[in-house]
Amino acid sequence: MAKRRGNGEGTITKRSDGRYMGQISFKDPATAKTKRKTVYGKTQKEAMEKLNKIKYEIQIGVFNVSDDITFEAWALTWLKEYKKNSLKKGTYTMYRANFNNHVFPYIGKIKLKDLQPRHLQNLYNRLLDNGRKGSSRSNKTGLSPATIKRIHVPIGSCLKQAVRNGLINRNVATVVEIPKQLKHEIKPLLKEDIQLFLEYAKLDRLYVAFLLECGTGLRRGELAALKWSNIDFDNNTLQVKQSLVVRYDMNAADEGRKATALEFDSPKTEKSKRTVPIPQPIMVGLRKHKARQSEEKLRVGKYYNDNDLVFCNIDGSPLHPATITTKFKSLLKKAGLKDARFHDLRHSFATLLLEMNEHPKVVQELLGHSSITTTLDIYSHVSLDKKEEAVQKLNAVFI
Repeated sequence: MAKRRGNGEGTITKRSDGRYMGQISFKDPATAKTKRKTVYGKTQKEAMEKLNKIKYEIQIGVFNVSDDITFEAWALTWLKEYKKNSLKKGTYTMYRANFNNHVFPYIGKIKLKDLQPRHLQNLYNRLLDNGRKGSSRSNKTGLSPATIKRIHVPIGSCLKQAVRNGLINRNVATVVEIPKQLKHEIKPLLKEDIQLFLEYAKLDRLYVAFLLECGTGLRRGELAALKWSNIDFDNNTLQVKQSLVVRYDMNAADEGRKATALEFDSPKTEKSKRTVPIPQPIMVGLRKHKARQSEEKLRVGKYYNDNDLVFCNIDGSPLHPATITTKFKSLLKKAGLKDARFHDLRHSFATLLLEMNEHPKVVQELLGHSSITTTLDIYSHVSLDKKEEAVQKLNAVFI
């Protein structure tokens, strides 16, 4: 006959084989469902001691109540319950895609409680060498250190929450070595190169987009999402209020990303929401561009999709950010200039300001960086030049 105890205290029953079976119910923090743990003992005392030990471990938060939950099951629970409503859509989609394509095929079926540092270390090493599991032999390019870091960060956060919930006792991601991050070398265009590029771009439909980029340093998505209502023609300013982003299929192939749609989203960070002054010559260009766009509207007529966008396709639909980059590279080639990323125009804008002794804090605000530390870190090469210039001023002291 079972020896009944209070709620949460458990029960002890003598089995037909002579052993004593103890059972205790509790809520699984991973699923919020009630589960039951069973122990056995040769004597009633032994079974009770085992129950008391489990009860104590549950109370102090060190008992692994979800013995059978896999890393994949917990990661999906973590994404749904803890992150879906707090992350930006693009970030959430990226997390899901990276888990589905790069993590679950390797370690998804490992029980959460059995996950060890070596599992993660082996995962990162494989991804660095070979890329996604199941890739064709002709495509064995490994993932970049930056991509692996983007995979490691949510894994660490996921395991941190598991520790908080009492599912595991430690976060194994904290002791793993991720590949060294290679710092991208900033290669801004020279002032003469910018002038030559713009000269070749003058007859292009996107000329004013490149002109505005050179004078404001907007991110590509911010430029593509800019609306006429965001431009103040009286005060020569624009407001960054949104960004055009590419959504990806979470089950897609290489790199876990395949374009599915364009969507407007909030800017990258809160600091990205900013007011940016526009040089007067560029304001003149914007007025001319607006007049040309009005002519396009008349030609397209009722088929025009008026999204109030400054830069768009001829029918008014959003301009894919990649289209801007493709056109940029094409014009660079026509001008006989070296290949560059569109983002390098943003770097050129910032570098020119710093070289003209503009305060880094002002540059930070114009670029929409979250902190001045980010600005100083990215443009340390400019800071070094200025340090050398400052030290040269001391020459007269020692003559």
